[in-house]
Amino acid sequence: MKNPPKIAVIGLDGCSPKYLEKILSYGFVPTIKQIISKHGYFKLYAFPPCTPPSWSSIMSGVNPGKHGIYGFQHYNRSTGSTYLTSALHLEHPRVHEMLGINGLKSIVINPIPSYPLIPVKNTLIISHMFFTPRLVWYPEHIGKYAKLLREHSYRSSTREEYLENVANTLDDYLALVESLIDRFDWNMFWLNLHYPDAILHKFDEKWVFEKQYYFEDKIFGKIDRIVKMMLRESDYLVIVSDHGFSHYHTIININSFLFRRRYAVEDKEGRGLREFWEHGENKDYLGISNRLVLRIANNKLFSKMIPPIKNLIEKITGKKIRTAEYNVDVKASKAFLLSTYSHGIILNDTPIKERLVSELKTLEGIADVRDSTKIYDGPYIGRAPDLLVFPDYDSGYCLGKNKITRIVYRRKEVNNHHPIGIFILSGPTGETSREDDANIVPNHIVANTIMLLLNQPLSNHADSIELAEKIAGRKNSGFKDYVGTWRLVKRIATIKSSGIKAH
Repeated sequence: MKNPPKIAVIGLDGCSPKYLEKILSYGFVPTIKQIISKHGYFKLYAFPPCTPPSWSSIMSGVNPGKHGIYGFQHYNRSTGSTYLTSALHLEHPRVHEMLGINGLKSIVINPIPSYPLIPVKNTLIISHMFFTPRLVWYPEHIGKYAKLLREHSYRSSTREEYLENVANTLDDYLALVESLIDRFDWNMFWLNLHYPDAILHKFDEKWVFEKQYYFEDKIFGKIDRIVKMMLRESDYLVIVSDHGFSHYHTIININSFLFRRRYAVEDKEGRGLREFWEHGENKDYLGISNRLVLRIANNKLFSKMIPPIKNLIEKITGKKIRTAEYNVDVKASKAFLLSTYSHGIILNDTPIKERLVSELKTLEGIADVRDSTKIYDGPYIGRAPDLLVFPDYDSGYCLGKNKITRIVYRRKEVNNHHPIGIFILSGPTGETSREDDANIVPNHIVANTIMLLLNQPLSNHADSIELAEKIAGRKNSGFKDYVGTWRLVKRIATIKSSGIKAH
């Protein structure tokens, strides 16, 4: 084995243990099956089960309190505004950036956060998926390889056409990996794929976790070929997901509950009003004000009459009726759920915290409500929501949108994120992973395990060091302050974007 050795990583967004077991049983991924038969796999815990914070933890080795990203969007408490998170909001370097600082070479395809690219020495980067507005790469000379990733149309009229496009996209990734993996020197090769997450969001049926769907064998057969190629060229191989996926029967609308309890306030400006049934914004229905309709809908007596009336109208008209949705007035509200996937409640009135927690815990389908400072730690804990809501995932409950509607519970079969993902490690390591519940590891363990396997000092902010040492089978050789250098690199990237080419 070379010193430092070579390690390859493939990220499978949204892959749960249950879904993994399914594709193993169908024989779609023989290479992955061979690896698991020898090494097993860990269950990876990610809360919230949300792409930006979880991948940031996986790739940086620290919890959100230290890297600063808690969801798809950030809430500015002083202005009451929100903005989408990006790589510029990341406050701790990811593993390829730490390796680059140490002089080791990496090839990274689809780092997360995905945009903008942060140019780092000794690193080749291509960003194509995960909310990247356009294909980008660094440095300039790898453009001819980046352009192997064609722009496929995903505006498909059917689910089958969408799955065929996924298979075509994976052909491009196969060609890209094959072109890069033996043409450039690297110590770490990391590829993140948006699958199976993007696929599972297309299904609401429970059977997708049990039976084969159209093109599934072709899609995961191509992923397995990528894994086989990576395994052949590396000393260690990691397969990891940022969260899992599961089937649910009930969606809980937290902001509707908060509205009923007078914690949340609907937007008063009109722009926050959403479609009522099949009518456009701000329009009345049958001459009755939308605001009056909402008050009627929230009345317990009238709310019982609405479902049969709705069903009758749908049957007569042949059109689906949609419930009115209102945005939350974030400044006027005492408390509100920021977004579905953040699972976080913002408090504008902190004295209500204890009472609100008690009330939320009485809700059907809520397993726990906890103070974010009891879960995260670090200099950026101030960006976190005040409270975190844990639905009872394994009993079939998940959180709904951050809108105010007439209902708190929506009984609907749906597939969505789950906190348990996977972490597979192939190579001569320490503790062999098991598939039982006692072997659940935190998501930030991945980057720290990789750093140890590559004989590199951990960040002086690294989390779960002893566990990473146990999994890697080696002790940390020392600590290093990567953050100071990272801040300088990020500041330059903010000011200067030359050298990053777009297609």
